[in-house]
Amino acid sequence: MPKHDFTIVPHSEKLTYKDVELKDAVSVDDALILYLLDSLQWVESSWNDIFKKNIGINYYGVTFFVGEEITHLKSILESWVSLFKNAPNEFTMQKAIYPEEPFFKENILKELLSVIKLCDTALLENNVLVHYGI
Repeated sequence: MPKHDFTIVPHSEKLTYKDVELKDAVSVDDALILYLLDSLQWVESSWNDIFKKNIGINYYGVTFFVGEEITHLKSILESWVSLFKNAPNEFTMQKAIYPEEPFFKENILKELLSVIKLCDTALLENNVLVHYGI
């Protein structure tokens, strides 16, 4: 299954997708992103260039989150972590909507907590959180 990558880059007013290197990236399974996608649309962001404001993630491109946008994204991801902690160890999503594949709670929590850790680091260092779509 395809993956989405998250990383941190230094803040720049002229930041574009061309400036992003996927060093120390955290990968998140595409099926999980699809499941979270509606709630990710609640977060303001920038697509491909830091000055092109939008909402949610750029599924096929690069998304930038800065400041309060990171805080908002982190809050949503923390809510999902709380929910998934109550899931069985293995489960599937509704087949008509999501890819039919098993989800493993341990993997989901690891991926989400890794992105949350990146959010914390980006906020602490006043950097930009970057999502790199499939």
